Order: sequence, then C-alpha cells, then structure tokens
Amino acid sequence: TSEVYGRNPAVPWSEDADRVLGPTSIDRWCYATSKAAAEHFCLAYRRLGLPITVLRYFNVYGPRLDRLDVGRVITIFLGQLLRGEPLTV
Repeated sequence: TSEVYGRNPAVPWSEDADRVLGPTSIDRWCYATSKAAAEHFCLAYRRLGLPITVLRYFNVYGPRLDRLDVGRVITIFLGQLLRGEPLTV
C-alpha cells in the first residue's frame, strides 16, 4: 500500500526512505503503521532464514473493487470514462 510511504516529500519514494506519518490522532495513519509493522515482523523472520518478499501494491483492480467514484483512482477514472467526462489527474 502506498500509505506506508506516508507524507515523505522525497519523490520518487524508496523502500529504504524514512517514513513520515501524520499525527496519531488521525485514524488514517493506523493503517500505514500496521502495514509497516507487518513488514518489520517479516523482515525479522528473514534474519532467521525465512525467505521473505515484501510487495507494496497500490491502485490495483479486481472483483472487490470499490463502487464507481468512491475511494481509489481506478474507480474514479472508470466513473468518469463511463459518463464520457475527461479524466481528472
């Protein structure tokens, strides 16, 4: 998920860059924190010899995609395309 990168202004993002997250009072950042914690657990097991690969997919599509115009860029683009509107980038 792209949320792991947080608010880091250093673009393009790097997996080894510092994570810059918002305040703990904003719920959005608990998702990013939980994903980063999961990566830390996986990488700890890598040091014990378990083969680990971490993927940070985002803006993926498939059968469980959000409703049109809700949430992610893919559904927003699809809604605009179906209505014959220009894509908002």
